[in-house]
Amino acid sequence: MSEKEKEINEEEDAIDLISLIDELLKGMAHFWILILLTAVLLSSFFAWRSLRSFSPTYKVEANVSVATDIGDGSDQSQSTANLLGKVFPYILTSGLLSDIVAEDLGRASVPGKISVTNVPNTPLLTISVTSSSQSDASAILESVINNYPKVAQYVVGSTTLNMIGERKSSVAVSRRSVVIRAVRNGTILSLAMGVILGLFYALTYKTIKTPKDIRSVVNTSYLGTLPVYRKKKRKNSSSAGINILETNVQQSYLEALRQIRTKLERRLNKHHAKVLMVTSSIPGEGKSTVSANLAISMAMNNKNVLLIDADLRNPSLKEVLNVKGSYPGIASVLNGKSSFSQAVSSYENQGIKLHLMFGSDTPTKQIEVLGSPVMKQFLDHVKNRYDLIILDTPPSAMLADAMMLANYVDATLYVIMYDYARRQYVIDGITELTGANVYVAGCVINAGKDEASGYGYGYGKGSYYYGKSKTKTTA
Repeated sequence: MSEKEKEINEEEDAIDLISLIDELLKGMAHFWILILLTAVLLSSFFAWRSLRSFSPTYKVEANVSVATDIGDGSDQSQSTANLLGKVFPYILTSGLLSDIVAEDLGRASVPGKISVTNVPNTPLLTISVTSSSQSDASAILESVINNYPKVAQYVVGSTTLNMIGERKSSVAVSRRSVVIRAVRNGTILSLAMGVILGLFYALTYKTIKTPKDIRSVVNTSYLGTLPVYRKKKRKNSSSAGINILETNVQQSYLEALRQIRTKLERRLNKHHAKVLMVTSSIPGEGKSTVSANLAISMAMNNKNVLLIDADLRNPSLKEVLNVKGSYPGIASVLNGKSSFSQAVSSYENQGIKLHLMFGSDTPTKQIEVLGSPVMKQFLDHVKNRYDLIILDTPPSAMLADAMMLANYVDATLYVIMYDYARRQYVIDGITELTGANVYVAGCVINAGKDEASGYGYGYGKGSYYYGKSKTKTTA
């Protein structure tokens, strides 16, 4: 393997790791309510269990210095300090001192815990005693100070303990510390659970993010990625969608759309396709915005374009293009209630012109009309008038609406929202189309990361649902 191939593999591994971490954090954010609730419940349970049998633990400690006959002159303190540092743990754990203290207190065993720390390279000791009784703790400390020399004389010879300062008493384990420990343990366990859930989410919730993902799940061409569009909200603006004819249009979005248009035109010309269906896997992937701006981009390239809102359940092109007024929809034409000339309207902006047929002002469930022979007759009739007809249709993986039009269109453009729909939905949607012998001209990743910079431009993922729409706007 060449050095260049190794570098590429290492870079891909790093990207995969970063992607996994990103998915892990996203999974934890997805389950944040569950993690928070678990932390509260576990903390409460641990606190209840600890407080139910709680009794405070008292601590008494004293600082002492040790004097011994070992050593002479200026070396006495240093020799004593080094010897005590090595010997005292043995004295304490031998059981001799504990037995003497228990006998001194008239108990079968010491009613507390004795610990001693040595200040390095000094004859200074800190003796600490903890017990459930403050009086017992004080009595144990007093006994240790009085009886320690009796034990130490067998090891280091004659010693004396000299008190330095006053004894200190405190509550070693309080109710507050018990509650704090319970909250800490509950939080740690809930975070561990959150990591497990996040990993489960990251490993199971597979979506489309890159062209590589598209190639790995479907045998369909990748046409490009539309970056997330950052659009400033204005108080007086009534526009709900993205329109590339607006002033100060984001250049990265416009350039990405041009590249997609160029690749798409090449494929449409190769297959002599004039009727293009734009669809997606599930609602909320931005197909209506892509349809509208693709139609505008085609018109900017001197194409005579007819854009039809064929989403009878949730017509949204009027909202995307911010067009006011009431117009007969395509269902009205197909049912013979309106003529084509009555239903078609002109959209003109900055010298760019295209024709539109909006959906019904009142969403309808009479979708069978889309698959009727009248639809084929209508398309055959308008083909001669336009260079390109674009149909904005419902999602193909969840509804049969798009498949009703499959026999009447020449090609399909498939819109995939970045990191949104499960891969299986994408597979199902494209499989339905290819199974009906529909030519899929390619896939577009919508609201993804800009390929040049690697970053998106944050306008947000929309959430349009059939029967009602949420406040977010589809990018």
